[in-house]
Amino acid sequence: FNLGEIFNKVKGFSSGMYILSLIVGIATILAGVVSIGNILLISVRERTKELGIRRALGATPGEVRLQIIIESVFLTLIAGIIGIILGAFVLALLGYAFKDPLVPFVNPTVPIKFILGALVLMVGLGTLIGLIPAQRAVSIKPIDALREARTFLGSLSKEPIADRRMLFSVIRCSSRRRFRTKSDISVETSVF
Repeated sequence: FNLGEIFNKVKGFSSGMYILSLIVGIATILAGVVSIGNILLISVRERTKELGIRRALGATPGEVRLQIIIESVFLTLIAGIIGIILGAFVLALLGYAFKDPLVPFVNPTVPIKFILGALVLMVGLGTLIGLIPAQRAVSIKPIDALREARTFLGSLSKEPIADRRMLFSVIRCSSRRRFRTKSDISVETSVF
């Protein structure tokens, strides 16, 4: 029975678990960031009309790009904070479960520098992954979005009579890319 040999085995096991937990943590952060990027791509696709109309009304590509990147940062920040809170609860439960003095691992904790580092890494990667949907949003042509909106409003005319009596505003714009005055935009109100 050699106590030093047992101590070295436990120390090696602890360092192996430390490295494994870092790898699993980084992989989880990457998976979360990729899923947020996919959510934003779907969001941009579903909001084609809104983004195109914003562009037609004079929003610059930089403003649209900034909107999508801010949404990406917000989503990753909220997800990171929820993850920190859930992780704290899990560690508290583990600490409560291992109160037995025979268990060598008591009071499980994570250093605050790792928590903040993971949050900063997640927000940074979320910002970078948000550039992909932001670029897709910038590439939406305003005239195509307006055509899609007009097609959508035209399909509403097949709805029941009560819906056909509603008033819809369809924005008709000039061929210019950016509006200079209010006279460049006309609003047509029609009854379906």
